[in-house]
Order: sequence, then structure tokens, then C-alpha cells
Amino acid sequence: VNGPASVGALADAVDMAPGSASHHLRVLARAGFIVPAPELATDTRQSWWRCAHRTLEWADDAFAAGSAGQELGRLAGRANLDYLIAAVLRWSRAPEQPGWDGTVADALTQATADQCADLGRRLSEVMAQWVRECREDQEARPDVERRPVRIVALTFPEAR
Repeated sequence: VNGPASVGALADAVDMAPGSASHHLRVLARAGFIVPAPELATDTRQSWWRCAHRTLEWADDAFAAGSAGQELGRLAGRANLDYLIAAVLRWSRAPEQPGWDGTVADALTQATADQCADLGRRLSEVMAQWVRECREDQEARPDVERRPVRIVALTFPEAR
């Protein structure tokens, strides 16, 4: 969210010892979620990392019914939703930021399961394209003011 950071800054942010943070950062790097940013170090003892801008998606049907993988996916999805709800609440309580308006859109209609899945795919494609365009613009115009912008799109059937 806040750009590249040193191991020390990341360890402080999560109240963890730098050695432990460094271990976990190496695991994230092996999985392709982060990449080293050595050009940002001001001394050879510093280790800097940046996000690899990788997305993580999974579908409920990717796991065997009743499996530990399915339960882990369900719990991870719930934890992510809780995090996103907290982010929306922080945004809604934050002071106005002129020129930085958020958008809230809502719709309710009758649809089939296939139509619901299709909408989810379309929204993901639109978001991915927009993120690519923002990154390209950031490379082309690095001096323009930028802030982290979160995009949340949910498609789900109403509970009965």
C-alpha cells in the first residue's frame, strides 16, 4: 500500500523482530509476492522490498469438498472480507479529501448462477486493466501525486 519498505520498517509495522520479518519476507519472495529493491538501500546492511503486483484468486470449487484446503480458502476469504469492510469504514470516517472522491455503486437484480459468475469475471477484467493503466502512467509520469486506491467489487446472491 505504501510502496517499497525496508525490513526494519516492515517489522515495526507488524510489531515483529527484524530477523523474523526477514525470514517471512524471503518466503513471500520465493512465492513471487515481493521482490528485492536493493537500489533503495542507503547502506549495505539494509534490505528493501517492494510488492510484485501479483494477484491472488481462488474459487471455492478448486478444493475438494470438506477438505482442509476448502476450509482454509473459506477462512482466508472471510478474513479478507473483514479487512475490506474495515478499510471501507476507515474511508467513510476519514475527513474529506478534495479531488479524491470515492465511488459507491449498488445494484440488485434477478440473475442466474452463470450470469453472476460472468459479472464477477467482467469486473475482475475491468479492474485488472485499470490497474495496468495506472502502473503504466506511474512509469510515464512518476512525479504526479498518487495515493493508494482500493477497489472492491463483490458479486453474491442475496441470502434467503
